[in-house]
Amino acid sequence: MPQSPVDRGPLFVGGAERSGTTFVAAELAQRAGLTFLPEALFLAPCIHDDLTDSFSASRVASSWRLRSWGPDVPQLTSGITDGMSARECFAAVVSNYSAAIGVNDDRSAHRWVEHSPHNLRYIASLSKAYPDAVFVHVVRDGRAVYSSARNTNFGPLGPVDAANRWLRQVSWGLAAEALTNRVIRVRYEDVVGGDGTELDQIINAIGAEDRSTLINVGSLTSRQHSLVASPPDPNRVNAWQESLPKRSIQTFEALAGPTLEMLGYPLMSSATHISQPGLYTRQFGSSAAQLFYRIPRRHLTHAMFRLTSRLRERGQGRPGE
Repeated sequence: MPQSPVDRGPLFVGGAERSGTTFVAAELAQRAGLTFLPEALFLAPCIHDDLTDSFSASRVASSWRLRSWGPDVPQLTSGITDGMSARECFAAVVSNYSAAIGVNDDRSAHRWVEHSPHNLRYIASLSKAYPDAVFVHVVRDGRAVYSSARNTNFGPLGPVDAANRWLRQVSWGLAAEALTNRVIRVRYEDVVGGDGTELDQIINAIGAEDRSTLINVGSLTSRQHSLVASPPDPNRVNAWQESLPKRSIQTFEALAGPTLEMLGYPLMSSATHISQPGLYTRQFGSSAAQLFYRIPRRHLTHAMFRLTSRLRERGQGRPGE
């Protein structure tokens, strides 16, 4: 007997950083009526460690990333006790989160979508923990990925670093596709500029139906993905051609050109080879500039987030105080 949508597992969306995993997940959640979770970067590593007997339930409750979901951490982690598996801990978090944001449909506790970019890196562990899960590999032009990430406080240090990062992270998705037939590849450009066919195919594959759901991307996620709630803008697909210096495009293509072409992205530069000393020179120059621009924020971001969270909690006070 075929499974009903409620009985089927969650949806994991992954891909290289800044490839549009959050955007695709949000679109799927709206169309299929899935509970859209903020990025749970702690989930996949916890699942992996749980399978190797090195997981502790306290890791979920103490994750700084969970503080960005919106509801108070004690509210989200209610019901979590020592000895619970990572999957059991996360099921409690999802149930508490669904109740906190007002999703009362029973299926919300069973069908949810999580969109941490590194999900496909951990597909072997996630597949064991969630045998009925479906995975979506979001692919985006690596040059657009670099353009989107280069001015963030977690972005690459120049085009050489960007190309190597993109190649490494795309390779996780391609390896996941080779591992199991439960991985569906979708191009970000096709989703943004298409008529919805790409998403409809995924919705049909997971046995869902058109619905709508409440979306709350979480405070940290919304700051990092400010365009998620906006309508898709096809004009942004090729914006990297104007925003990236030609030298950076040439350097990126010299390293990642074959993979770009394999995924259907034509090259702009005719120079497909740069000498190793030339690459080192370019990497040093761009890295120095990026470090000068980013060092203060890179070191302070997490510390400031923890500090403001603790001050907010202290300001709210504790019961009986």
